[in-house]
Formats: sequence, structure tokens, C-alpha cells
Amino acid sequence: MRQDEGLTRSVTRVLLVQLGNPVGDEIAQVVARSLRDLGVDVVYGGLQDSLQDIVQAAMQEDVDVVGVQLDSGNALDVSEKIGGQLSGIKVVQLAPNMTVEEAVTVIKEAGAQDV
Repeated sequence: MRQDEGLTRSVTRVLLVQLGNPVGDEIAQVVARSLRDLGVDVVYGGLQDSLQDIVQAAMQEDVDVVGVQLDSGNALDVSEKIGGQLSGIKVVQLAPNMTVEEAVTVIKEAGAQDV
């Protein structure tokens, strides 16, 4: 939950995006629904072309956590690449072989633990 200019948001806000060419977005969509059902404010950003697109989307949406689903051939460390550009925003990678439960757990541990 972010505190800006004396205001506190009571609900964690998560941006879910895909980078590269994921096999399918079903997992990201199910994770988004699962988080929403747990009371998390979820923004589904869909497919992003670049890391900079993810940074811009995270800043525009004023999120607490960014979950990035990678395609199976992408070994990029997203949190290392863009984490420094997103002050106060946690970045987590959602591996292609993760179950929905594992992805939800990773996101909760990153900042949505109040759920």
C-alpha cells in the first residue's frame, strides 16, 4: 500500500503484464481473477513490447507490485532490469511453469500480504 502526499491507499494495487510472446495469457488472467477475488486491485496490462513499456504502465497506474509473465525462452531478470526505475514498487517474475497458486503466493509475498 502506497502513501503519497499524506494519503494512504487501503488496497494493494497490482499490475500484471506479459513480456515477449507468452504461450498463452490464460495463467495471467486466472491470476488476475484470483487476486481480485482476494481483494487486490488488479490492473491487467496485457502484452508489453519492452521493459520501458512496463515501467511506464506501472507509473501511470500507480501500483504497489508489478507481476511480469515471461515466455518460456526468456531468461531475463526483470526485477533487476526495471526495479531500480520503480521507486517503492516491487517487481516479480511469473515463470511460465508456475501454477496459479504459486504466482498468487509470489505476488502476495511481494506486497499484497495484507490480503
